[in-house]
Amino acid sequence: MVEEPDLGGLPEPLREIVERALTKDPGGRPAAGDAAEACAALLAAHATQVLAAPARCRRATSVRRL
Repeated sequence: MVEEPDLGGLPEPLREIVERALTKDPGGRPAAGDAAEACAALLAAHATQVLAAPARCRRATSVRRL
């Protein structure tokens, strides 16, 4: 890669993880497991919102037993 990657669309905390992973000097990059742990911690830190399904998707469906 000659140019710096465009990471402008990433949220700041994730951008930091990705920037470290894309460092040109291999010695400055995190190990894959460390990057995965950082991403998992970032995901765990954010609340997950579960939305109700639209009414058309909530219809009861019959299940045929064989």
